[in-house]
Amino acid sequence: MERIDYKSSGPYNSILSGTFDPFEVGWNLVRRLSLEAVKRREKIVRNIFLCIIFVVGLTFTEASKANDCVVTDWKISAKVQNKKPLDVRNTFTVKDSRVSAYVRINCTQPVQNTEFCFYRNKAKYACVKLPVKSPEHWRTWASVKALKGSWMVRLRIDEREMLTDKFLVQ
Repeated sequence: MERIDYKSSGPYNSILSGTFDPFEVGWNLVRRLSLEAVKRREKIVRNIFLCIIFVVGLTFTEASKANDCVVTDWKISAKVQNKKPLDVRNTFTVKDSRVSAYVRINCTQPVQNTEFCFYRNKAKYACVKLPVKSPEHWRTWASVKALKGSWMVRLRIDEREMLTDKFLVQ
């Protein structure tokens, strides 16, 4: 059988050696309990930190999906001819027959589509969704029949609202 030398082993060797110091025993116990508590707290803090990083990462991913497009030209006109808006104004008559919303955008990231939503007297009248073929210096337009009322048009690019404008048809 192997004999264990208790005098030189363990944190309580002062008890076995006959030089019992209750302060040392108490301090060792407090230190050991405190170390375990600190380790537990570190683990909890680390887990909370990792959860926060994870959530922020998800949020950043969602935010990065939003386009970086900039509207470089926006006009409301009576017509578009040769891909350019003509007769630009904000008040129209029924005789104009149609009202067009024209936009030119510039994006550094690819985008899928543009949506023009027209509202007549605060009620949704029509939405026109158009594909974006080239995000750099791209232009498009949509038009509605010129019916009497107070109108609003909203431009969205890939679900991001870019701008809202108003016009009147008398």
